[in-house]
Amino acid sequence: MNMRNQIVIVLLSFYGYALCASKQGGLPKKVIEECRKATGVTEAEAQELQENDLVKDESNEAHRCFVACILSKRGAMKDGKMVVEEAVHAAKDGFKEAGFPFDEAKYRKGLEECNKQTGEGKCVKSYNAWKCFLSFTSKTMIKSAEDKGK
Repeated sequence: MNMRNQIVIVLLSFYGYALCASKQGGLPKKVIEECRKATGVTEAEAQELQENDLVKDESNEAHRCFVACILSKRGAMKDGKMVVEEAVHAAKDGFKEAGFPFDEAKYRKGLEECNKQTGEGKCVKSYNAWKCFLSFTSKTMIKSAEDKGK
């Protein structure tokens, strides 16, 4: 398996851990419906938000809050912050499956930095933590893959 395919597999496992779990059967439809109703998103918007990692319009409060709700129901986020233990557990599995080296201390430090994200407005802080998590995880995996290839 080439390195690009390995990175894609690891990325999918991380996203499956969090938001995408809902579209892969990880969350009951009842939970998705609860988040939809709590945030006011339409069924079509809920479906689109589950199929994408990030919202298209970050100024849309309902979309940000839907993502935060799903992440919270999944156990990936609590009180507007990523749950570090859950993310580390998923990372260990994903990196191991891809055969990439994993520096747990460095990963934990990066997640803690993501949890320091700020923002004004409803669900902005939690959404910013999610964006940081996605970016940090992607960069970490790519660096790990590059290091493995050396």
